Amino acid sequence: MKYPHIFLIAFIFWLLASCKNPKSSQTSYPEVDALFTERIAKDEPGCALAIIRDGEITYQKGYGMANLDY
Repeated sequence: MKYPHIFLIAFIFWLLASCKNPKSSQTSYPEVDALFTERIAKDEPGCALAIIRDGEITYQKGYGMANLDY
């Protein structure tokens, strides 16, 4: 193969195009949001949350900071 990176780039684009956007059909969980926002401040180490029902992600959200160095 003369250009193997082209196949990798094409595969990545195909993978991104085939992914579903879970935020488009997310269910609202205000109780969960309230629980995490009162315990984790925006400038503290964070937490990632995903609620999965029947093999599908119904809700996902991050709380706090992802990187404390920056």
